[in-house]
Amino acid sequence: MSEFGGAALDIYINTNILIVVAFLVWRCIAFAMPQVGLRQQHTTQLRLLNWAFLTILICPLLAFGFRYLTSANGLAPGMTISLSDIVVAHYLTGDFAMEAVRLETLLNTRQNLTADLLDLGSPLAKSIAAGFLIGLTYFVIRLALGVLSLQRTLSDSFEWRRFGNIHLRLSETVQVPFSARGLRRRYVVMPSSMLAESEDLTMVLGHEFQHLRQGDIEWETFLELLKPIFFWNPAFHLWKREVERLRELSCDQQVLRSNRFNPASYCLCLLRVSRNSLRSAQARRMHTPSVALVGRRSRFLGTSHLLLHGRVTAITSQSQPSQSAVVFGFLIVPLCALTILAALAIQKPTDWSHDRLMLSTIVNLERLEAINSAGFGR
Repeated sequence: MSEFGGAALDIYINTNILIVVAFLVWRCIAFAMPQVGLRQQHTTQLRLLNWAFLTILICPLLAFGFRYLTSANGLAPGMTISLSDIVVAHYLTGDFAMEAVRLETLLNTRQNLTADLLDLGSPLAKSIAAGFLIGLTYFVIRLALGVLSLQRTLSDSFEWRRFGNIHLRLSETVQVPFSARGLRRRYVVMPSSMLAESEDLTMVLGHEFQHLRQGDIEWETFLELLKPIFFWNPAFHLWKREVERLRELSCDQQVLRSNRFNPASYCLCLLRVSRNSLRSAQARRMHTPSVALVGRRSRFLGTSHLLLHGRVTAITSQSQPSQSAVVFGFLIVPLCALTILAALAIQKPTDWSHDRLMLSTIVNLERLEAINSAGFGR
């Protein structure tokens, strides 16, 4: 059980590290894209984030496969890209100076912390475990309340139209159109008052149907389910917010590319919906696993009006994007490759390499020297 717990904790720590690393790589790519004329590639950027997150989730399997291939009975034995082994190799070649005992302590910090967390052997470990359980419980309860709020909203609405497993519903209390899904059904819920505005109704339906085509509801639900596990990781919240921003920009872009709607009318529709949501005393406050036409205020990062401003700016300044499939293929390779490389580099060494044996020998010699010096000092 202890061995299983240690492996699970290692995977969890590695996944959190990879979320940070992959998001930093993504920010570098996102910064470079406008510099080369790819500012309008919103759909491509959204796909990059989604694929990168999937890569993070499968990295434990990739790391296991790599360890098998580099084991004594596998292919290319002795091959390693472990970050700790690289640091030890540079230390032994004299690239930087440090006491061997101190270097060994630094290299063993994570291993010691992991063991401490498993055994709860210190006040710090107990505090970390208690804080995690409190946060996990809070976000699980918040998610459960959000699901109940969503179910209540769907129950209070009434069905208007149905297309296969897509149910269009009207609500007297909802002021912001949104999409959601159950296990088998997908829903688009709209305010009843929108029936009097035929143009707005058409644009809203086009926008929400595009969310369904892009799989945004599934991704939102997936990230909401993961939030209680990664609640303490700022990079996860930044990642989720970036997905929320890009999926709206992507939807707006795809809907307007059909040339069915005037960009000015589309922007006015967004502003009207946003105004109605601010005026409504019944506006939903519980964050639910759904995708709304106009975003809600975030407790962690920024406000919905900033996203709305960015959408209007993007709509009024957008140009025809280049071939997104080519751009996606060109960018996804370095993003996923660097993520996988980081995943392999942060793995704990599986055995004692020659360099680590040399470091251990130096540490033992330093300790013997310290003991002898203390003995002569008496």
